[in-house]
Amino acid sequence: MENLDVFDELYTPLDPATASIDEVHKKGLWHQTFACWVVNPQKHSVLLQLRGPRNRIDPGSLDASASGHLAAGESPEDGFRELHEELGISIPKADRTYLGIFRNIALRGSYINHEFCHVFLAKSSVSPGSLTLQDGEVNGVFEASIEGAIDLFSGKIKEIKAPGIEWNGNEYALVEKPVSLQSMCNWRERGEVSKTYLKIMQAARGFLRGEEILAI
Repeated sequence: MENLDVFDELYTPLDPATASIDEVHKKGLWHQTFACWVVNPQKHSVLLQLRGPRNRIDPGSLDASASGHLAAGESPEDGFRELHEELGISIPKADRTYLGIFRNIALRGSYINHEFCHVFLAKSSVSPGSLTLQDGEVNGVFEASIEGAIDLFSGKIKEIKAPGIEWNGNEYALVEKPVSLQSMCNWRERGEVSKTYLKIMQAARGFLRGEEILAI
């Protein structure tokens, strides 16, 4: 069973310094995760992942392009293996930027998620139809306008449309998906309380413009 590095709420390592992934979520121990938002410099768009049925937090919701736990001893950069596992792609270091850590909390019955999430942006011109998605973990990928996402997460509009691919039970089919704040993973915490989704989209716009990016 996979072990994770564990911390207190101030990001100080605990003693013992690791725990199993099941113990982490049973006791609500703070641990590290990785999230990458893939942005297209030509289209000024971002890829949103549709979380598959194996996810224990909000399956069927939209989230970062790729994400996952960091195992014990892994660095934030090691999380880029998730892009290969979930989307079938690799992005060179020169096309990545680190946004920093955000504290994410999600409570789903007896499943307690307290995470320090390391957030990255990465440039790529891949389209949803060119990806190889991980069965069970990823049910689809959609391409949303960054400007539209900023308007959505700032509350200016209620919904945007994002074309992409979604598993229909037999195959991945081309669809256009409505995206609202409520369709995002852990939307109340990340969308209303911390405004993390808005901050990431604003950083993505600056990243593509070549501006200095402030940590989220």
